[in-house]
Amino acid sequence: RLAARFSILLLRPSAPPRCRNFAPRRPAPDTKRPATPRPLPRGRFWLRRALPELAGVTAQLAHLLAEPEMAALLEARPATGRALRPLCHLLGLRPPPSLRLPRPAPPLRPPRPAALRPQPDPPQAAPVPRPRPPRRRPFRPPRAAAFRA
Repeated sequence: RLAARFSILLLRPSAPPRCRNFAPRRPAPDTKRPATPRPLPRGRFWLRRALPELAGVTAQLAHLLAEPEMAALLEARPATGRALRPLCHLLGLRPPPSLRLPRPAPPLRPPRPAALRPQPDPPQAAPVPRPRPPRRRPFRPPRAAAFRA
């Protein structure tokens, strides 16, 4: 299925990027559905652990992704990267820079009003140091000779 998706994306003319306007999320319903078991594992590298004979395919894919022509193709058509990224995840390949997703920008916080900003304290006299508590001696067990009778 991934191969068919990849070939379709290569043959189709590239479309301009879409602007996504997401609707606000609806609150979760009060009733929770029972958890359904997942048919396949979801971790990294799970497919190569299940099928060790895929090591050759993994090496070929890594070599293909390292070529400059492939990097240029992935830069020109981001949809092909969306098709190959899950395959890299299944096989345990670290995606090349052309396949990596950009890091999301940290959320912007609104500036705090001036009334809530911490104000500098007025200068005070030097603080008086607190006295140290007495130092405790470490526990040492009694000598064995004291218990001999």
